[in-house]
Order: sequence, then C-alpha cells, then structure tokens
Amino acid sequence: MTAVQEKARQAPDPPVFADGHVERIRVGDCTPSKMNPRIVNEKAPKFLELVKSIEASGVHVAIVVRPMPATGAKEKYEILSGERRWRASKAAKKSDVPAIVRRNITDEEAVDIVFFENFGREDLSPIEEGKAVAIMLEKHSGDVKAVAGALKWSEHAVRMRAHLKHLSKKWQKAAADEKDPASQLTAAHLERIARLPKGTQDRFYDERVGNCGDPFTTYGGGDSYQVISVQKLDDMIADYLHMISSAPWKGDADTGSLPPCATCTTRSDCALQGELFADLAQGRKNGRSAMCLNPGCWNAKMTVYLQHRQAELKEKYGGLVLLSKGRTSRAQEKALKQDLGQEVKYEWDFQSAKKADKGAVPALVVSGSGKGKVRWVKPHGSRSSGRVGSTKASGPKPLKKRREELDSKRWAQVLKELREKVERASFIPEGEEGRGVIEEDWEALVSMAVVFGTDHRNGYYAPRFWEKYHRLYAADENTLLGELWEKLRPVLADRLRSHHGVTQTPLAMIEEARRIAGFLKIDIEAMYADVSKRKGFTEPKSWANLKADGTPKNAKPAKKAKKKAFGKTTKKKAKRS
Repeated sequence: MTAVQEKARQAPDPPVFADGHVERIRVGDCTPSKMNPRIVNEKAPKFLELVKSIEASGVHVAIVVRPMPATGAKEKYEILSGERRWRASKAAKKSDVPAIVRRNITDEEAVDIVFFENFGREDLSPIEEGKAVAIMLEKHSGDVKAVAGALKWSEHAVRMRAHLKHLSKKWQKAAADEKDPASQLTAAHLERIARLPKGTQDRFYDERVGNCGDPFTTYGGGDSYQVISVQKLDDMIADYLHMISSAPWKGDADTGSLPPCATCTTRSDCALQGELFADLAQGRKNGRSAMCLNPGCWNAKMTVYLQHRQAELKEKYGGLVLLSKGRTSRAQEKALKQDLGQEVKYEWDFQSAKKADKGAVPALVVSGSGKGKVRWVKPHGSRSSGRVGSTKASGPKPLKKRREELDSKRWAQVLKELREKVERASFIPEGEEGRGVIEEDWEALVSMAVVFGTDHRNGYYAPRFWEKYHRLYAADENTLLGELWEKLRPVLADRLRSHHGVTQTPLAMIEEARRIAGFLKIDIEAMYADVSKRKGFTEPKSWANLKADGTPKNAKPAKKAKKKAFGKTTKKKAKRS
C-alpha cells in the first residue's frame, strides 16, 4: 500500500447519516461542491502518486455525495467529501467511483460534512483555511461570535482569517506555487496582504516580490533559513506604503482636485477598514500612524504637489534644480521629465549650501527620501567667493573648448545608444545567427562576470535558490551561459549610464564603452561617425569664423582706455595749495 493510500485510510470519517450506503456512480455524473475550500493541484507529485494507485487498484475509500438540486445541470451529484479521489479517478480514466449518496440531508448538514472532511486536515493551505472559515460564517449567518466559539478562536482571528478570501488572484496563485517565495508564508502573513486593496496587493507583489529574489527568507544561523516574522512583513508593507503624516502637502490646495486625505476611505484608520488595521492603532507608540492604502492616489497627489512647488519656487527665485536622492531607473527619469518638464539632477553632482552663499540655488527633491522638500545647493567646485554663479562675463569660450564639449556631447549620445544595444543583446548558441554574445566567447563572458559581478538581489539564499543551482549545474553549457549573460547584461548596461552633463563625458567611460562594444562585436567608431552627421551634433558653420580664443576673426580690437596722469595732477594741486 502506498503512502497516499495509507493517508486516505487514516483520514477521519465524515458524519454518518441513516440514508447512506455505498454504491457505484459514474464519474461524469459528479461535480465538486462550491463549499469545499480545498484547491487540488493536479500536477503535484502526491496527486500523481494517487492517480497511479487508483489505476492499479481503484478507490479504497468511497466519496460522499448528495443529489444535485433541480437546477437543470447535467451533473446528478454534488461531491461533499473526496473531491481529490474523484479527480484522481477522472485522471486515471475510471468510468465510475464508489460513493455514499446522502439523499435526505439538509444544507446545514451538507456544510458539516464538507467542513469536517476538509478543515481538520493538517495540510490545509492558508487560503483553503480562510475559505473554510468563510463557509462557517456563512453557515452561522455571519455570527462571528458563534464561529469563534466553535473554533475556540478569538473573534478578531476569525475576522482576519475569513478576510483571506479578499486575497488577489495574483497572490493566491503565488501562494499555491511551490516555486514562488510567497508559498512559504503562513495564514498570518497572508492576512496582512489581504487587508490591502487588490490593486495595491498586485503592485506590492510586482515591485517587491516578482523580480526581487526571495524577500521572505532570512538567515537563521549555521545552515538554517527561516521565514520572516509577521512583524517584519508589516515593516516591508509600511515601507512600501506611505504614512499619511509624512505627506509634504499640508492642505487640499497643494493637491488640486484630488480627494483629501483626511476623509479618504482608503486610509488604514478609516472606519470602513474595521479591525483590519487594529495593530497599527496599537503600534503608534512604535512610530506608526495611519497609512495610505492607495499608492496610485498618493503618487498622483505627489506629482500635483511637485508641479505646484516647482512653479512656486521658479516664480520666487527665477531658477530651480530638480534633485534625485539616489539612482533612478530610466523609466522613472522619463516619467519625472514628462511630469515636470525638466531634467532631474543627482545629489552627488552638488554640494550642500546655505541660502546666503553666492552661487547657491534652490533644489526641489523629486525622488528618494525627503521628496517634496527644498534644499539649497551649488555645483561641486563652487566657492563662496562667487566664482561659480557670478554674473560677471567670463569672455568668449575658446574654440578648442567648444570642440571638446561637442565631442563629449557626441559620445554621450553614443553611450546612450550603445546601452540600449546592450539591453537588447541576447546570448547566441553556437551555430545560430543573431546579434549579441556568441557561444564561442564564453571565456570572455565568464571573465567579465568575475570582474564586474552580476545583477542579483537574492539576499540570503533560500533552498529554492539551491534548487535553481542544481538545475543549472545539470543543464547544458548554452543554458548555463545564457543565464550568466542575463545576469551580467544589466551590469554592463549600468556601466554605460553617465551621471555627468552631456558635455562632460569622462574619457575613461568612453574607453570602457569601446571595450564593451568590442566584446559584443559592435563597431563603436561607426556609431560615433553616424552621430556626428546628425542635426545638433555637427560643428556649427559659424565656428569657421572664430579665432582660437573664441572671438570672431573680423572683430575690431577693443580701444585701450587712457590712463590718467595721477602724478601731474598731484603736482598742480600742490602748486595751487
């Protein structure tokens, strides 16, 4: 007897009713009950083991069914217990299955059978458990106190567990997938996710889980790893959302026609949220307060506020720098420029200054910590003497300097286009054609990965990452090298991202671009020649009429001012006196 058969024999028997006896019914005449909270994964190894067992010796434990209500459905029976055995029989292509038919039971008694059969299982998943509690609540007409008494739980625990039915489909799928890091989370963890609006749940998954390795596993010492605590997950969610008290805007005038935060129904302390965020109310002593549960609305308000402050500061001071604290992605840079109509600069391009310092300019933080705040900064190298930012004319720019800046501008464009090529480049196995990294360059690929590292955010490696290691170790060379290139590619692309002005491209960066282009078999000199012919990158015709010092060739020399004869004037004044 297999382990699956043994487990089936040891499963608790459902309540026995007088009208029940075992008979054989057609597999096609049955349909699962909507009251059953269990989700059967027909691809799971244990399920496939059960299918093989039924193929060999049939079903040993009868399923429990009741006649379907007269709804016109083609199925004759509703499965109350044994859905997994019925599905395995179907997969094993069995025509019939042993069943106990309960013909004279009420709906309440049917719920008892479903609940007894499924809720008592030790392997019930958090989502199945939440569905079972919801069924109990429905049976007791929503009486939380009655269900809490039956389960010997607190009323708050019943409400939170039943709220798991509001978990988004994306999270339900992730929690059921053994390869997804979310599958490690307990019901208590998933309750914290389920209390967020479904759109917020999905964005949180995409931005903090989807491509970020395993954020739910932490190092437990030695060779052990453990799932993060519920408190740690709370901290992750609080970091993703926004404390309303941290909003830089102070009134509705700063956020236009968008709904005010004070009366919003998507804040955690709103009465509509009930007890879902009671822990936050108790946790204010730990620095927590009401959270905004709608990041989309928050971001829209932030954009309106930044536009309002930008116009206000420009009107007041005449000029303004938009500052990013920390790196931003290309998509973020593009979105900020589109929203604010101005390039965003990085904080490391400036030094802090006082408002009274000469050369100091106001800077509005538009990305990173302190978003919405105003600082005073000046470019590196500025001095309080006013050399940088001085209103005095510095004279014409030498022709050599103009050409150096034009050359730098051309290379900045080449770097941008090369970075785009790197981001699109793929790994090309031996014998295939295409543009990218070819298999015969594997020594160079491995060497670059050793020197520059790879793009990974896995943190401490959970067991699932070791599973990936064993899979890659057993894979063929092309698969392994292809995976390596996927991890190295964003690192090389990032090395081509310049944080300097377009006329200040470092020579070292140009040299590195040449090496990366050579590795990818890209003619970077041809790219430079092509850019040099484009509008905006050609040398202006007016430069042909300039001297080396930048002044026009036909310019008339400036007249020298006559010096006063201070000595003679003094002598005349002396005679008069």
